[in-house]
Amino acid sequence: MLANLAGQSLWLLTGLVVLVGGGELLVRGAAALALRLRIPPLIVGLTVVAFGTSAPELFVTVEACRKGSTEIAVGNVVGSNICNILLILGLSGMAAPLLIDRETQMRQLPIMVVATLAFLAMVWDGAITQLEGGLLCGGLVAYIVLSLMLARSARKASLAEGDEVVATRFGPPIHLAMIAGGLVCLVIGADLMVDAAVQIAKEIGVNQVVIGLTIVAVGTSLPELATSITAALMKQREISVGNVVGSNIFNLLGVLGIAAVVSPVEIPIPSVSFEVDMPFLIGSTLLSIPFLFFRNQLSRLEGLTLFLWYVAFVSLLVGKARFPEVESITLAAIPYVLTPLTLIVLVKEVILHRRDLKLARAEEELTENGKPTL
Repeated sequence: MLANLAGQSLWLLTGLVVLVGGGELLVRGAAALALRLRIPPLIVGLTVVAFGTSAPELFVTVEACRKGSTEIAVGNVVGSNICNILLILGLSGMAAPLLIDRETQMRQLPIMVVATLAFLAMVWDGAITQLEGGLLCGGLVAYIVLSLMLARSARKASLAEGDEVVATRFGPPIHLAMIAGGLVCLVIGADLMVDAAVQIAKEIGVNQVVIGLTIVAVGTSLPELATSITAALMKQREISVGNVVGSNIFNLLGVLGIAAVVSPVEIPIPSVSFEVDMPFLIGSTLLSIPFLFFRNQLSRLEGLTLFLWYVAFVSLLVGKARFPEVESITLAAIPYVLTPLTLIVLVKEVILHRRDLKLARAEEELTENGKPTL
């Protein structure tokens, strides 16, 4: 058993490396091509980079549905979205306070919330049909059109200012070759990961959805993690938030939508998903609203709070699967530690938001009265 488990783990790791490498090639090629066309960095984060970094989730989910491992498919999408908000935003925010663009607050964040609520409404009956998948894909098309309209307006403004074409190291043919190579690696890596994940679940005796929510979800989210933390450390901190929000939208509308459309049967939702992962998906999405909307940055304390909730999420999954004592400790920590901490952070956020509003009003009054502002 141990030898077989070690072998399958090696195949899983190999598939993950190929998958992440393919995603990296796709992101680099697509992002460089987009920037060469003068698409602003924020729009690149919300569309090109987000779609590229969601490609591992797409290929793994479609491959899982094709092979009948729908529990891995659903777990991968739901787990990736939870991972994006709690783990990736948490770690990125702990690395450096993240700037939140007004565009993200007013347009992209509401779209992510609506997409999440639409997904939850569709899975409430225990399955996602091809028709519902088509509706999700329609939402993705509308989102892409909206993003491209915004990019077009920004591009016209850039041209009006006389900006030059963004210089890139390689020309379009190399970028297209990188995109094609990335897609090939994504197909191969997804196939290896799904096969290995199914075998590992059988070997250790846990539900496939747990593997999808943890190992597969974190593995396919590595591109988002690398992109967001790198952007935060390189002071391109608005890309970090835009990348996560855009990726979550693509996961729900595109990844799950396309998987449901191409799946030969409707995608069933395991009943166990409504015990932990669905509540955490709702909770993490709702928690992102005050954290990302009230002010123009995500602080280190808020990042730590998100990260701790992710630790609780994984602990509950592991506890339910194999270690009941871990589940008991986590269930005790949530009401007595995590919930009070979250409330304190939210109160602090509201106080700072009210202070910012007062300062903004005072500055407007000084400007109207013709006095110099501080």
